[in-house]
Amino acid sequence: MSDVYAFLETTWTVEQDKQKDLMDFYVDDVSIVEEPKDEQIENGENDYNGSNLKLEWQWNHNPNNNNWSLTEKNGYLRLTTGNVVTNILEARNTLTQRTYGPACSGDVALEVSGMKNGDVAGLAAFQKHYGYVGVKMEGGTKYLVMVKTESDDNPNGNEIERVELDPSVERVYLRADMDFKQKTDKAVFFYSLDGKEWSQIGDTLQMAYTLPHFMGYRFGLFNYATIEAGGYADFDYFHVGDMGAESAPTGLNVSLEDIEGVSGIANAEVKLPIQMDALPDGEYSGIEMSMNIPEEFRVADVAFQDKNVSGNTSYSYLNGRLVLSVTGDKVDYNNTEGQEFATVTLRLADYLTEDKTVTVRTDYVKVAGGNVSYNVDQAVSNISMTKLKTSALAKIPGYSNPVIDYDFGADPFALTYDGRVYLYMTADQFEYDAEGNLIDNTYSKINKLHVVSSADMVNWTDHGFVQVAGENGAAKWANHSWAPAAAYKKINGEDKFFLYFCNGGGGIGVLEGDSPVGPFRDPNGKALVDASTPGAQGVTWIFDPAVMVDDDGTGYLVFGGGIPNDQDNASCLNPKTARVMKLGDDMTSVEGEAVMIDAPCMFEDGGIHKVNDQYYYTYCSNFSGDHSAIAGYPGYGNICYMVSDNPMGPYEYKGEILQNPHTYFDVGGNNHHAIFNFDGKSYITYHAQTLGQAMGIEKGYRSTHINEVFYYADGSIKEIVADREGISQLHTIDPYAKTAGETIAWQSGIQVEDCEEKGNGLSAVNNRKVTGINPGDWAAVAGADFGMEGAASFTAKVASEAGGTIELRVDSPDGEVVGTLDIPAGDGSWKELSCEVKGLTGTHNVFFVFNGDSKEDNLMSIDEWQFTEKKATAPDKSKLAKVIERASKVDVSKYTEETVEKMQEAFSEAQKVYDDQEATECEIAKAVKMLEDALENLKLKENEGYKVLEGSDSKWTRGSKEGLTFKISKGKFDHLEISGVVVDPSQYTFDAENMTILVRPEYLDSLAEGVYTVAFVYSDGGEACAKLTVVVPDAGDGQNNGGNQGGSGNSQGDGGSGNGTVKTGDTANVVSWGVLLILAMFGAGMAVRAKRKK
Repeated sequence: MSDVYAFLETTWTVEQDKQKDLMDFYVDDVSIVEEPKDEQIENGENDYNGSNLKLEWQWNHNPNNNNWSLTEKNGYLRLTTGNVVTNILEARNTLTQRTYGPACSGDVALEVSGMKNGDVAGLAAFQKHYGYVGVKMEGGTKYLVMVKTESDDNPNGNEIERVELDPSVERVYLRADMDFKQKTDKAVFFYSLDGKEWSQIGDTLQMAYTLPHFMGYRFGLFNYATIEAGGYADFDYFHVGDMGAESAPTGLNVSLEDIEGVSGIANAEVKLPIQMDALPDGEYSGIEMSMNIPEEFRVADVAFQDKNVSGNTSYSYLNGRLVLSVTGDKVDYNNTEGQEFATVTLRLADYLTEDKTVTVRTDYVKVAGGNVSYNVDQAVSNISMTKLKTSALAKIPGYSNPVIDYDFGADPFALTYDGRVYLYMTADQFEYDAEGNLIDNTYSKINKLHVVSSADMVNWTDHGFVQVAGENGAAKWANHSWAPAAAYKKINGEDKFFLYFCNGGGGIGVLEGDSPVGPFRDPNGKALVDASTPGAQGVTWIFDPAVMVDDDGTGYLVFGGGIPNDQDNASCLNPKTARVMKLGDDMTSVEGEAVMIDAPCMFEDGGIHKVNDQYYYTYCSNFSGDHSAIAGYPGYGNICYMVSDNPMGPYEYKGEILQNPHTYFDVGGNNHHAIFNFDGKSYITYHAQTLGQAMGIEKGYRSTHINEVFYYADGSIKEIVADREGISQLHTIDPYAKTAGETIAWQSGIQVEDCEEKGNGLSAVNNRKVTGINPGDWAAVAGADFGMEGAASFTAKVASEAGGTIELRVDSPDGEVVGTLDIPAGDGSWKELSCEVKGLTGTHNVFFVFNGDSKEDNLMSIDEWQFTEKKATAPDKSKLAKVIERASKVDVSKYTEETVEKMQEAFSEAQKVYDDQEATECEIAKAVKMLEDALENLKLKENEGYKVLEGSDSKWTRGSKEGLTFKISKGKFDHLEISGVVVDPSQYTFDAENMTILVRPEYLDSLAEGVYTVAFVYSDGGEACAKLTVVVPDAGDGQNNGGNQGGSGNSQGDGGSGNGTVKTGDTANVVSWGVLLILAMFGAGMAVRAKRKK
């Protein structure tokens, strides 16, 4: 216990007497006892949950951050019940805001579809003596209730009134009016089913100004459980204002229309028009509309109706909130062309895997100026959508799991290397009895491992099989290859890859290779670990390896499993068959002795990984004995974890993180996993019988899945929910790069087999092909980014047999056809064929749909494919050429070294961009600005004698009506030169008394735009210099009065005497000669400086 201070306070009376109130207090003894902490802190309850509230909000208790969110549903506050309580005073996550006087009113929109029996959610006038209006779920029926308490001995309050809600009602509006005028201190509660017509419920709450909770009363948004935790309520908004204030005299309406029949295809677009009543005559400075966009959609564009809307229009979209804005001095909105204010284009973010209806709601419309209000409660659009129906088997468009569904793969292990995830899987293959009947997977014939890889976790490239065991395998001593693990390490400066496997349950072997996909060789010719390995004694099954290379390059291997005696419950609870062992520097040997990990209910599937300097041992629990015999021990066939600060242990048991696959997919079996880190996030890969289930074959043939893993702040792993949705695509793919045909996101009907043609890139080691193609089959890639210019053509390397066509369809097997590749019948030899592509821009999923006449023969096989990009129109470099030309004519000897050096840097960069054939418009514009700024910032050297006193940095805008005036030092002025050319005296006037020179506008108009050096030459040969920038007004701009502007504004370039404009000839030649000239000038300048320094 830290230091404790006790403060003793004497009694206090209203009528104080300085004499009679004097008394002595004697403290005999003070005892401080620490209260027992019964409440356990829940994992994550104090962690940041990604939601941010503004400062006007405060929680009644320290909140449990697991149970509230601003992100779970776009545009809503979600309050989830976390424990069972008896009244609102005990509700932990009650969110409050101050009330204010003399009177105020607050209202909320509440959605109640997620409430459970016994839940109560609503809006309160909150204090110890509270009152509230809310929704109560009781016996499966929802009721509107008003509850209050006005005494200390009634914390549960009394229900004053209830109104049964129709089962179809999922949204209600609640309001609390509070009147503090003249110490009235009364609160009245209301409800509405449409947000417009309000009905009072219950009676008045007499508020008491007491201090047991906080000063005065607060608005409270709450949701608490009285029977079962886990229900939630969603608060759309909280509005607060003056109670009884007259509403704006103009109540205008906003409306949205319902949209039906939207196909649930990724990138499908929906046009949503916004209809509004016109503003009355008046002066307005702004309109702002906020809309809540459901998470299924993204905002692609907003088009304002410019014939109705006056002002500067813009929109912003962030985290599901769309804000439309009109600003300016003369904002207006009329109904010249109907009532359309704007049309929002929504784009479906992904495929729908079920039919659903989502709602777009208008939060508010605010008008700056006038006294205008818009009613928005009915400005709602219900968008009904139907899921995409395809012939895909298990991995349907919109799902990322299983990772492939044209073949099986079990016991997955992940290796990350060079921006890709490589999955190594036990190669489950169908087994048959002597009569040819499919039988349960016995695992007895598996001697190969299957490898796939991906950079985005949706498109997976098939690398085929590693023949590990048997007479044709790399490890001929082994009979089986199960449960692989893989590692990468740099040894002697070279990347080396290691593939670990188990030979049934009798030992672990290792292969090594020079790439993640092999070829692999056996460095030992025998098992790496078996029953003779030190520390392996007592391990029932020496199998299921997992490997980790620590930050210092040390490798660690975990292995083991089984139950020594499954008839002994103690043996089932603590089998003590898990081991961890240090690997040698070569990764193909072991060091020291294997150390036992006492994993509760250990069965198989050990794993090891590291996050934030903490080591995690994960494993699958067994199916034997009574696990409930020890409190806190895991269930059956679940993934559990332990932690340690040392990879060799000891490890402390923490709990379960992934339930048996039956929990999620209604098909069970064993559980096998691996946890890995990729692109700054953690993931778990595991198997389940989802492909077999889709085929109607639940016989132990398994498929690999991936889901994201999340950690609490203290390093504990959050519970993982396995699903078919998986994770979203991490990166787009480049369709203009040559891509293996066996790179597949989704498919229907195709097969992937070894290809006799030599592969490229990732397919160089073990090339594969897409084959077994029948009419109507298809394969797809996800998230191909075709850019703004789009694709011009498509080329595929195919081996034709029966022949047919490949239709290139956008976003679905029935999507728009943007190209068709004809495949003539052939003899199976490989050829490259191409077709034209039209209208394919931006990011899309591409479906290769195969068609042909033959229903029995393979139509074709595909090795690889590639799109070619349209050649972009060359960006205009004429402005860049002009500014380079102008810069080349600057007399750099007149300007300071520092500003000349900056100009030289800008000039060199401009020339580099000009010479770059692939320079973008943005790069060209940037180069122009850099060089123009450098010209603008050129500063003349200081003269020791004569000076220009006024107009030393002047700017002239061509077309100006007034000349430029310069004032120079006293002396005998002789003549004027501009950039070395003597100016005819008729073009300027000289006032000897004031030493001013006025240059006529007619002469200045003859100068091309650019930077000039103006020299005022005296009779003794001395001179005073000024900088002159001549600019040309933009097209459409009015002509400005120029005059001596002291260098303000941006320079538009340079020129010599006369017009200086190149009108014919090769611009590139002009630029090249300009470069030689300016570099020569720079060189001369540098030589002068070097000489002076010497």
